[in-house]
Amino acid sequence: MVTIEEEPVQEEVPAKANKSDTLEHAEPLASTETATSESDKGSKSPCSAPDAAASSAKRFLWEPAKSSSDIDLNILEPLDGSVPRIKTPLITVQEGMIEKQIIVEGKGEPPEGHAKCFVHFLAWVKDSTEERIEDTRSEKEPVQIVLGQDKPHLQGVAGGLRSMRPGERSLLHINWKMAYGEQGNFSFPHVAPRSDLIYDIELFDYEPEDDEMPRADMTFEERCRQADKRRHAGNELFKDGNHDRAISKYNVALSYFGESFMFQLEGLDKYKNQANAIRLPIHLNLAACHLKKDQFSEVIVNCTECPTPKAQATPAAPHSTGKGIPGISLLKAELTPAAP
Repeated sequence: MVTIEEEPVQEEVPAKANKSDTLEHAEPLASTETATSESDKGSKSPCSAPDAAASSAKRFLWEPAKSSSDIDLNILEPLDGSVPRIKTPLITVQEGMIEKQIIVEGKGEPPEGHAKCFVHFLAWVKDSTEERIEDTRSEKEPVQIVLGQDKPHLQGVAGGLRSMRPGERSLLHINWKMAYGEQGNFSFPHVAPRSDLIYDIELFDYEPEDDEMPRADMTFEERCRQADKRRHAGNELFKDGNHDRAISKYNVALSYFGESFMFQLEGLDKYKNQANAIRLPIHLNLAACHLKKDQFSEVIVNCTECPTPKAQATPAAPHSTGKGIPGISLLKAELTPAAP
């Protein structure tokens, strides 16, 4: 078991724990990197990232915090929401249609067939890169794209995903023929006809094709079973010391209980409590994984997201690190050995 030493910090960040591989709830997710660099002054290709103005870097909300030694000097993520400025070379995925620039390398094999990919992405029209047209981060949990069953405007995204490895984050440059096409899109998001698109996409994880029904058709009980299945898979990965892959599995598990689904359970206390009983250990396991990686901001995020049962919610002591963060006390209880 692990004990946490409390040490007051200006922003009330939980103190670093001693390293150990034995936890009752062990479940983590894939990481990406923060970025700071100078502007890209290299040559441009027809699909290269534009020279968007920016003065400082910004970490995406779903990305674990990194130490200064891990900062990727090949990318600058502008605060104004424009396309990240990438220095990495362009790679042709499909001639004349899809090119990509790798921001963060992944590990493992790319998805094949009708694999289910769990991703987050941001999108821009190439000729208007100052404002995003789409941002899936509002869902918090990763969104699912099934290769071969994707919507027509996501053909380019699916093609790019087939070239990516789990944990990879890339900037995809997609020809209009594999996006919204000749007609464009005049609802949401608004895309003019024949518009090339740029996607900043991260592949958290994928699962091979199986007989699992579409989530929209799943019963509540089936969602619980599938989420718990991923949680246990994450636990095994954690025990093996594979914290990044464990984090991926935990996030996939959480994706079965996205914000829109949980909103539908408002007023249905029986079902909401059952869902929270599964979500709670997943968030605690995620926090434990990030604690192993010294990613304290992600520890706080997951402890804050903990659906703490009212019976267990007790005010933190005024001097306590993590004051006001629901899951911190539960995480401490999980990591602190019981008195003899």
